[in-house]
Amino acid sequence: MKDYEKTYNDIFKQYIEVEEGTINKDQMMRELSDGYKASKRMRVCMELISDNTMSKINYTEESLRKIAEKCIISRQQIKYVLDDYKETFEDKEELLINLLEYLEEITKEQM
Repeated sequence: MKDYEKTYNDIFKQYIEVEEGTINKDQMMRELSDGYKASKRMRVCMELISDNTMSKINYTEESLRKIAEKCIISRQQIKYVLDDYKETFEDKEELLINLLEYLEEITKEQM
């Protein structure tokens, strides 16, 4: 059995078929529409978290995990810097300037 056949049998068959082999066209259109809308939202999410380096929705789990790890590391770095800078800089304007410089620096490193 091919992968898409297994997915159909395991997930969609119960929603789309009225009788064995008879397709409910209205329900099939609803499922396809929902899937299409979800894939568009997923594409937007992937573009946002990957800084527009990934936009297709069929990447492997490994690729998605690497992107997620980069985002988590970046957030952790930012939190660390913010905590450190809060103690170092009394002046909030100076804090923001230094934070922006740091963010530019780590962004260049990741490219």
